[in-house]
Amino acid sequence: MFGAMRWKAILNYNLEQNFWRNMENKDKQKTFYCYICKEKKPKTDFHSDNGRKQGVCSTCKTCAKKRTQHNNYLREYAKKYALKKENIQKLLTRMIMRKAIKSGILVRKPCIVCGNKKAEGHHQDYSKPLDIKWLCDLHHQHLHRGILKL
Repeated sequence: MFGAMRWKAILNYNLEQNFWRNMENKDKQKTFYCYICKEKKPKTDFHSDNGRKQGVCSTCKTCAKKRTQHNNYLREYAKKYALKKENIQKLLTRMIMRKAIKSGILVRKPCIVCGNKKAEGHHQDYSKPLDIKWLCDLHHQHLHRGILKL
């Protein structure tokens, strides 16, 4: 009797071990979708995140690394750019322009050259933040390169 119970316990233990091994293998074989590169990849290509239902991040490791490198580059560029005295007036003028557009004081207009509705604000003088010439991207570039004269 004792021997039969022992074998039954060993058999149950082996079945339980096999069950958990299969669950781990299924977990490893699962593929997940990266929302940046739009590819399905195995679980090993994602960082783990216990706060999420699936247990992995929504971006793969390669996309996360690229994003981190890009953010570090932008942070360093912003530090260098914002620390220059001549750029402080530009930054303040652009900030005033954005707030004026958001509050309704200033209304976006079409490009003064071609009439394109998707226009950017160009400041001739940064001491006058609301004196803006509206230009599309192409004509704005031409103005700065000296191709276009206003």
